[in-house]
Amino acid sequence: MKKKFDESKRKLIATGLALAGGLVAPAVITRRAHAEEPESMTEKPDNHESEGEEEVTPPEDLMREHGVLDRVLLIYEAVMRKFGSNEDFDPAVITDSAKIVRKFIEDYHEKQEEDYVFPRFKQAGKMDRLIGILLNQHQAGRRVTDVIFKFGPTSRKDDDARQQVVGAMQVFITMYRPHAAREDTVLFPD
Repeated sequence: MKKKFDESKRKLIATGLALAGGLVAPAVITRRAHAEEPESMTEKPDNHESEGEEEVTPPEDLMREHGVLDRVLLIYEAVMRKFGSNEDFDPAVITDSAKIVRKFIEDYHEKQEEDYVFPRFKQAGKMDRLIGILLNQHQAGRRVTDVIFKFGPTSRKDDDARQQVVGAMQVFITMYRPHAAREDTVLFPD
């Protein structure tokens, strides 16, 4: 079952990276993902070890997932530069990026941290203050993503919406770069 879960996560990451990078049309990704899904949950997943894939440690997995977050932050920065120089920019890129944040970063990655990682530190009585800050940032990030969803679609034509979405992206970047760095270097330094 763990292998099946890992494969689903890989598909989600691959889809997110493709959307974030604008490399593959969403319809192609959807068709490919459905073609690769097993017909039933009882079907055994492929043994990826025979294909040369190596197992990754939880800290390495966390850092790889932070790589997805960093790619979205780069997209937000590109959007802000385009808007700052009055260049046109497709608002669907903003919405698609926010969807990656919502589905992968917030609903999956942060949920895993909140359910499995942070409680272990709290139970051990370690880094309580930092864990509290990280949890508060998760909640604040969700609110900022809501603002991006609200104003992103109309940001091309509406100056107020553009200001709102740029401000939200700035807040998100300012909060999440140090957030991920703290997790990578303080919670999981090795």
